[in-house]
Amino acid sequence: MKKTVLYIAPVLLFYLAATWPCWGQWRDQSVVLRSGWNAVYLSVKPFPDDCDTQFSGLPVDEVHRFNQHLRTAQFDTDMQEAFTRPLEWLSWRQPDDTNIYIRTLERLVGDATYLVHTVSDCTWTVHGEPVIPRFEWVPGRANIVGFQVNPSPDQQPTFTDFFRYATGIDGSPDPSAERIFEIGPNLEHTNLTSRANRVTIAPGKGYWIEAQGPSQYVGPLDVYAGSPEGLTYGSTVSELILRVRNVYGTPLSVTVRHVASAAPPAGAPPLVAEVPLLWADRTNGSYAWGAWPITVPQQRSLGTNESWDIRLAVNRGMMTEPPFTNALWQSLIEVSTTNGFLTYVPVSAAYASGTDQVAAFPYGLWVGQANISAVSFVEFNTNAAGESATEPVPVAGAFPLRLIVHAGSDGSCRLLQRAIVAAVEDAANNRFTRLYSDEARVPATAAVITRISSPAFGRMPPLMLSGEGFLSEVSGQYVLGYDDPLNPFKHLYHPDHDNKPWGTGTILAEGAESFSITNNVRLVWGTNTTSGSYTALWNPDETVTGTYEQTIGNLRRVPIRLRGEFKLRRIARTGTID
Repeated sequence: MKKTVLYIAPVLLFYLAATWPCWGQWRDQSVVLRSGWNAVYLSVKPFPDDCDTQFSGLPVDEVHRFNQHLRTAQFDTDMQEAFTRPLEWLSWRQPDDTNIYIRTLERLVGDATYLVHTVSDCTWTVHGEPVIPRFEWVPGRANIVGFQVNPSPDQQPTFTDFFRYATGIDGSPDPSAERIFEIGPNLEHTNLTSRANRVTIAPGKGYWIEAQGPSQYVGPLDVYAGSPEGLTYGSTVSELILRVRNVYGTPLSVTVRHVASAAPPAGAPPLVAEVPLLWADRTNGSYAWGAWPITVPQQRSLGTNESWDIRLAVNRGMMTEPPFTNALWQSLIEVSTTNGFLTYVPVSAAYASGTDQVAAFPYGLWVGQANISAVSFVEFNTNAAGESATEPVPVAGAFPLRLIVHAGSDGSCRLLQRAIVAAVEDAANNRFTRLYSDEARVPATAAVITRISSPAFGRMPPLMLSGEGFLSEVSGQYVLGYDDPLNPFKHLYHPDHDNKPWGTGTILAEGAESFSITNNVRLVWGTNTTSGSYTALWNPDETVTGTYEQTIGNLRRVPIRLRGEFKLRRIARTGTID
């Protein structure tokens, strides 16, 4: 690579940066600026992000950002030859500068490197939201770039160690090569390549580094939160996954830590408290959800190309309505390795009181099954000259019985034989979800999403359950009439079991040929279920467990009891059912 003084070409086009309204969690990055030029890497997105505000009151007169991916081409007579313009820069000057007309850099972004010129020493305190590092290296040329590394000098990696296994980037020491350069106060370039195994990478500092091939390498870990803004739960999202992958060529020890956010700046949503995160621990092979308090570390050793999917959910049972409508629960997740990499992932959650469409926990439609594992044993008791039934005893194999339960926003609880989930439109053509207990109630214009039914309960109407309520204990009784087609005593074509006298169509009274079957059902939630009218969720999986009991009367001379464990999952948050 040719070693020359940096040339900053003025850009004659207007630069428009499209920004999306999003809010992150907060950290302060302290940037020490020396008189002259400074190569600065920002690991946070400044707030506010306009240059005039950020540099107001500082002795900063010029700021330039290399427009890394701006490439223009023109064609002359030969379309095979592209005319490449000089390297482009986005530039900012103070509002009173005579060259203000060439200003093309209006706003600052995080995870970017800038050349900042100051007329005297100063400290620039950047208050903003952390940015997960991403970079697309341009092969065959020098890239101005910085890295997110540990601020402790004894933990900062050398260039050789940092790039040891990087694709397309050569960080090995070589006295005859020119691949890594430090930028001085007069824009002079100091070749560090020969000392790459001794010089450490400083946080917040930019370097010119040549890429030998295509690469997206930003460090030994690839951190993915599903969104550039980090883990954003909002008011409805229950669970998100933070994925950490080892892209280094050797095993790494990775530490993740839940840390507090700095105070939000003026104009940003107020901070209520740290996000009440729940951590899914799979130490014993199954998920065990537990609170993840501030500063408590979680560690894991990752082999090369091994990923760690960290399941995190919000314990919304810890959230109460804040005094400000736009307030957020905000915190950060610190991700670090033993070889000097360190980055922060923003985390935020908002309060929601719940609506008919997004009902507060636990309201909505719950579907699952009870595994009947114990049944009464009926025997003839010679002493009593009649039948007797034992307490439920274990059976050889559990019988699955589908359960459909709707917990209404009004506190009601119903056992359903079937439920229809449909999409309907109102007069303003707004589409929303509705629940129906009978196909006849579904509007003809509705789009049926799914129909769920349970053959265990025949075609009974919705059964209102009474008791302490959903998540505690409820019970109810339904009756299978003696003349119901599904009654086991009745047979449509057998003259002794059709409830009709021989040769007539008159319906006999109950007890002549068949009997009504009573069914008393009872659901008792387990001790691991926490009750309460929460805003959306307390259990990240939105599953609840407990014991199902059913007592069947008139099938035998003595009642028969069934028992088994049930598990329900909330599949719809619609708080009403038609």
